[in-house]
Amino acid sequence: MKTLPDSVTEPGTCLQIGFLVKGTGMALSTLLLLTGCQPNHPPSVQAGSDQTVEEGTNVTLSGGGSDNDGTVASYRWEQIAGPPVAISNKSQPSASFVAPEVDEPVALTFRLTVVDNDGAPTSDEVAITVRLPNQPPSVQAGLDQTVDEGGSVALSGSGVDNDGTVTSYRWEQTAGPSVTILNESQASASFVAPEIDGSAVLTFRLTLVDNDGGIASDEVAVTIRDYGRLAVSLSGTVRSYSADYATAGTGISGAAVTVTQYAGISRTLGVAETDANGKYRIQLRANPGRVNVNATANGFASQSAIIDLTEGSGATADLAMLPVQVVQNFQPENDAGIPLEGQTVVSVPANSLVTASGNAVTGEATAMVTVLDPSRDAAVMPGELVRWNTETGTTDEIESFGAMNVVFADAKGERLNLASGRQASISIPLAEGRRPEDAPATIPLFYWSDTRGYWIEEGEAVLREVADGRWAYTGSVGHFTTWNADSAYDSITMKGCVTDQNGKPVDNVEVTARGSDYVGDSTATTNADGRFEIQVRPDSELQLTAVADTVFSEASTVRTERTDMELPECLVVMSDQGLQDFPMQIKGSSGELQVCVRDHECEDGDKISVDVEGRNIFSGEIVNDWVCDTVEVQAGQSYAVELTALNGTGYKGACSYADANTGEIRVTGENTETQVWRHRGGAGSRARIVVGSTFPVPEMVHVEGGSFTMGCTPEQGDKWGGCDSDQFPVHRVRVSSFEIGKYEVTQELWEAVMGQNPSRFKDCLQCPVESVSWEDVQAFVRKLNERTGEQYRLPTEAEWEYAARGGQQSRGYRYAGSDNLSAVAWYNASKTHSVGQKQPNELGLYDMSGNVWELVQDCWNDDYQDAPRDGQAWESGNCNYRVLRGGSWHNYKPRYLHLAVRSAMGTAALQFGFRSGFRIARSLP
Repeated sequence: MKTLPDSVTEPGTCLQIGFLVKGTGMALSTLLLLTGCQPNHPPSVQAGSDQTVEEGTNVTLSGGGSDNDGTVASYRWEQIAGPPVAISNKSQPSASFVAPEVDEPVALTFRLTVVDNDGAPTSDEVAITVRLPNQPPSVQAGLDQTVDEGGSVALSGSGVDNDGTVTSYRWEQTAGPSVTILNESQASASFVAPEIDGSAVLTFRLTLVDNDGGIASDEVAVTIRDYGRLAVSLSGTVRSYSADYATAGTGISGAAVTVTQYAGISRTLGVAETDANGKYRIQLRANPGRVNVNATANGFASQSAIIDLTEGSGATADLAMLPVQVVQNFQPENDAGIPLEGQTVVSVPANSLVTASGNAVTGEATAMVTVLDPSRDAAVMPGELVRWNTETGTTDEIESFGAMNVVFADAKGERLNLASGRQASISIPLAEGRRPEDAPATIPLFYWSDTRGYWIEEGEAVLREVADGRWAYTGSVGHFTTWNADSAYDSITMKGCVTDQNGKPVDNVEVTARGSDYVGDSTATTNADGRFEIQVRPDSELQLTAVADTVFSEASTVRTERTDMELPECLVVMSDQGLQDFPMQIKGSSGELQVCVRDHECEDGDKISVDVEGRNIFSGEIVNDWVCDTVEVQAGQSYAVELTALNGTGYKGACSYADANTGEIRVTGENTETQVWRHRGGAGSRARIVVGSTFPVPEMVHVEGGSFTMGCTPEQGDKWGGCDSDQFPVHRVRVSSFEIGKYEVTQELWEAVMGQNPSRFKDCLQCPVESVSWEDVQAFVRKLNERTGEQYRLPTEAEWEYAARGGQQSRGYRYAGSDNLSAVAWYNASKTHSVGQKQPNELGLYDMSGNVWELVQDCWNDDYQDAPRDGQAWESGNCNYRVLRGGSWHNYKPRYLHLAVRSAMGTAALQFGFRSGFRIARSLP
């Protein structure tokens, strides 16, 4: 056999050779031989990477294949799992399909098969997960807010991603004076409101990104207003206080009065100087809250009083000042010791005093020292016995063991103080009511801060016997003011309740605990169930009282336990007209009022004084019997009546502070009932007699009549989030011209007409009245008409909706005045708000959306079928329920506050409680 050369064959091929072979019988046959043959290898294939796509997406299947010992002859894509789809280019390496619509994520599996030129197949699979389209996260930047300049502002945002997670937050300012945002990459951020002239609106955008890159943003507006939204007339009297603490004497002429308020920074609100009778008056602008009134006068220790300002109120602050006990001249270049009753109470190193500008003092200086004994009368202490923790910004009650006011001045009367880094020694006599064996051996020192209106801890003092039987707290100080040897006591919780005389719980009553065997006090406020918890000193005796605007309790003596305790009986409050404005009547344009005064039940020689518009009608010592005087008055005028307890705060004799220093004033005029009110505690109080019209007249807005479409149209439903069945059928209504209240009826107006305030949120007289029933509202309207001679009434439902939509000036807004609910409505809130704070609607009406649901005259009907078309009230249907409109602060979804939304209130019970109020209307001739 001859072999072919190697060059004739190729690797991997088969060579066919034929031979003729002689067989049996001489027949010829062919013999085939194969030589040089190798096995075929299948192709390789890749179906691509698994993917996750959204429904409706055009998906590419990116496959591929190769054959190392031949060529790829064909490709074939096929679906082997999941909802079927139409594959395009299924015989190509790369195919495609449209992802189907799904209700939840679904996996589709595809197989790619590759066949080579020798018919060998190979397959690979790929999974495509189809999901719903990514939903961007939802985000809320929080409610729009209005804040005062200089205050810390919290931006409270939130976000959620229903189909994933939120991966990032970002706050950015988009408008207004630039501020620095703290925690800008957190859901909640903050900034300090800038100082401005007038007002400014700052807007901030919160942007969220989810794990699929979805982005959502929301904006919030922060209105910065000038500090001082209350216009307050502050007045009072500054009197001398006798060194023996027996009585307050005459007014101090020329005393400097300075009013400050602290809220992060201290602001001076106003200054004044007392007249010849010690009286002052300051017109100032302030924010509601705590205010410090400070008085200084030559020859007297400085004094401060703390008052709380409320919306729409005047205020009174009377101060009693102790005369300086020690006045000593010395040379500041030398060491100096200031003695009191033979003992050195202040030691000043040489050359340690400087002027306010930091210059060294030359020439003669004067030291003025006054010891304050709070155990004899706490009224001599500046402000309240409350310390300010500068680290935490919180307050605590403290009790005093003695105090001393120290002042230095140069020859010109300018105040001096210690140079930076210098120290002086003070020795504060232990209060007479304290025994050294019961007093702390070491005690913190506190100084009175006029800027903050609190006691500030700085340093400590040690109790030493400075003479036979005489003890004092000695320590070092770095500046001169009123220093107090004080300690914050470990407190226990005392629980109790307050009821009226019928045993009904009374809420929003301030309960005060004032120590009898210690100098300190604390306060708490009752909740809706009349319950309170108050922090008191353990194992002590105290006086407990409950006081509100129109009720008070007599003082109860309580002995506290060593651990938390529950009072066995409730405090009982009684009605008391209180110190408030009230009306009197006279005949003609002028006449007389008889003003009578008597001291309360204590017989320990209390003294009281009564002034009417600066004229003193009584000053002296009376008990129980009425003493009267006549005051000439003019119709339409108001007269301030001031009652002052001359002996301070009432720690005298057997009388408690709640009824000692208490006087009653009785005023009688012609054509009116006699009015009596009681002064309770403190150094003085002021009431106002209004002669003539006695209550605020409601402000009305004219609404020009016209026609409008009432109810919710399908177009509006699409825009507003849907219509409800009670808003159909849509119908045209013709409304006659009428007047409607510019604001919801306020607590102030209700109280002036009805003499009481049923509201739950009664700390805000300019907030809408709520917690009133149908019968209550009808009684209010009747009394209002009796007082005014007018014909006020509730608006009809048609009038209400017509006015809310803007009447003939309507711009088709979703809410009353805007498509932006936050701009015009209080909603998704925790309580009511003062009326007129949001933007008005086209007619100048406020709070038609939100704040409180507003009651109208109509009976409830489930829909508008057969509803009046003339704008009159629908007085048939289910009249056990009356219609409410507008939504309230309690609603959290915007769709519940659009202009067609209706609800109902039962007339038999207070169904909506503190969520519903009303506004009034008046027909035109």
